[in-house]
Amino acid sequence: MNRWLALFVLLLLPLSAAAQDAFEIQVYSSGTAPPLQVGGEMHLNHFFVGSLVGDGTERPTDRVTHLTLEPHVGIASWCEAGGYFLMAFRADGHFDFAGLKLRFKIRWPEKLWGVLGLALNQELSMTRRDYEADELGWEVRPIIDLEWKRLYLAFNPIVSVPLGAVSVVPELAPSLKASVAVVDFLSVGAEYYAALGPINRAVPLDQQAHRLFGALDFEWKNGRQIYELNFAVGYGFTGPEKWIAKLIFEFDYEAPLLVAP
Repeated sequence: MNRWLALFVLLLLPLSAAAQDAFEIQVYSSGTAPPLQVGGEMHLNHFFVGSLVGDGTERPTDRVTHLTLEPHVGIASWCEAGGYFLMAFRADGHFDFAGLKLRFKIRWPEKLWGVLGLALNQELSMTRRDYEADELGWEVRPIIDLEWKRLYLAFNPIVSVPLGAVSVVPELAPSLKASVAVVDFLSVGAEYYAALGPINRAVPLDQQAHRLFGALDFEWKNGRQIYELNFAVGYGFTGPEKWIAKLIFEFDYEAPLLVAP
């Protein structure tokens, strides 16, 4: 409990600016894949209006499309593992392989009061410096979500820690999602992403990152195959990155039940 309280206090502190993840713009749910269930996600994020000059060693983002392929597998009823392959299509027509990530996600076995889910996702990343200033990183993503009737709410207070740097200063990047199921296969909602920066110094609000997306979520099933599609368009209220469109396509294949001989 003390650790959660400390994290909540950190979220209230004034923080300095930090870049948001350009390869994965997503609010995580608390669910994990069942044992032996395999699947994957494809993330496409296009910056219609982005930065025209790089930030330090990082490349500009204007008219750049970021592509991420993410396979995953369920290990136990309460955990799953996955990986990321990061790529980018630059505005000048060049294609770059930008890096790799490994992740492991655990969740509380049952939803509290039948509606509240708790999970923790951790990632280790190795990214090119022209796409991420911190080549090596560790992300800790607590996940809290609520499903009640047709309403869904999720909160991810993300803590990112640069590894291998002279100064290891955690950064905070909270994200939120709210949606309502219109019909069984379609939900309509909004997603909010912020990058508040390192905890050791404060900057003005206009140097932080704040983005709001309107989102559509589709979900359907065909036999043992499960499909999900998230499409959203967002606007950055601060910083040079303004109009962004994102698409996440996910598929999972349910493993057949293992029957003892």
